[in-house]
Amino acid sequence: MSASSLMIPYWLGIALRIYFSSSSASTGLASPDAFNPAQRVEIATPLNAYHRLTEGVALFNQGLDPYSGVLCHEPPLFLKLGQWVQGRRAWAKKIPAFFIMFDLLTAALVGLLARLVVQRLLQRQNEESDSYHKDAAELLLEQTALDSVDFTAQLSYLFNPFLILSSAGQTTTVFDNFFLALFLVAMLKKNRIGACLFLALAVYKSFYPIMLLVPLMVMFMEGSKKSWRQELTTNVLPTLVIFCGFLVGLLWMSYMIMGRNPSFLWATYGFILSVPELTPNMGLFWYFFTEMFEHFRVFFVCTFQINAFIYVIPLAIKLRHDPFLLAFTLIGLTAIFKSYPSYGDVGFYLALLPILSHLFPYTKQLFVVAVMLTVTTVLGPILYHLWIYNGSANANYFFAINLVFGTAQIFLLTDLLFAYLKREFYLINGYKILNQVNESTQKPHARIVLT
Repeated sequence: MSASSLMIPYWLGIALRIYFSSSSASTGLASPDAFNPAQRVEIATPLNAYHRLTEGVALFNQGLDPYSGVLCHEPPLFLKLGQWVQGRRAWAKKIPAFFIMFDLLTAALVGLLARLVVQRLLQRQNEESDSYHKDAAELLLEQTALDSVDFTAQLSYLFNPFLILSSAGQTTTVFDNFFLALFLVAMLKKNRIGACLFLALAVYKSFYPIMLLVPLMVMFMEGSKKSWRQELTTNVLPTLVIFCGFLVGLLWMSYMIMGRNPSFLWATYGFILSVPELTPNMGLFWYFFTEMFEHFRVFFVCTFQINAFIYVIPLAIKLRHDPFLLAFTLIGLTAIFKSYPSYGDVGFYLALLPILSHLFPYTKQLFVVAVMLTVTTVLGPILYHLWIYNGSANANYFFAINLVFGTAQIFLLTDLLFAYLKREFYLINGYKILNQVNESTQKPHARIVLT
């Protein structure tokens, strides 16, 4: 594919982001009927809203502690970045372009990631071909899979409506996705230092990506014949040491920037874990904590947060031969169960779906999931408007849509995991498709039989 034809989607992606960014800038806060991505609760949360970042930068510029209030929850280095950008006249007038630039870089990284994943699948397929069943030949990936997977993945990212609105709303989730894409590329390239650095940046920004340490370790342990003790000393410990070194370095720089004041720790990571602000969003936390008695709060906070992390070990055991699918699943679970999720989190892992297109023939619920996501995406803003502005609905309506939205994502992830297990089973054991006649209807139907 020529470079000029590849750039057409990028220009269209830029145009869409500029259009919605202009809409966001022109509508402001004046009218509840005006569409402003920066003020939508589905897009901007207490952790990623740009106006909260600018508030923190303004306090920082005045020599005040930006974490003394309840608005700013961005880490100090991002406040410093915001201060630097706003301090440059050329950049200060082109803030939307700054977010669009990082979003386009992420799209390019997703294309590279798609190519790396397919190359790795083909390599593994060649190495294990002797163990595959003779009838499984048609299940194997062909070399032509490399021809368009990167372009398809970039299209999926550039025209994902969740990501377009996230960029137009100038949410800092754009940087989260950029760091995650860098991490995944470095992980697939088995670049331990680079992967640890980018993962440390992602963890520094939003904490939850810390669970991606597990697929990183699995990647370096893959195919190894070493004992567990040897793996611990040659793979696990070096990865932990490098990652912790980068993360401690980032925290130390933040500590020094804040004048040796550790208040940012509670305002960022403490805020994420304790969930003190119950602003409605597309997550599941806010409604439960609004309704429950205060003396149960600590118990349920711990329960909800554990739920976001508890799947790491069992998934790592089952998906130890596919670190990318493991990382993809954990990113998806984070987007569902984190305390303050947004459309930008969901859009990122949905944009990676073309990379897993070899699993689509084995799925059963993709149509149902697509319908559920479409319906909830359309109805969510409507019911929120009816609740907040018209007063003709209540929180139950909006939370019900959130619940269906989360359920659709769970259906998607479980469907992909079952598809992966099914394909792996067929590769080893083989299958036949027998045309039989259903005795009750006298109509032929296909049946897969293991051989």
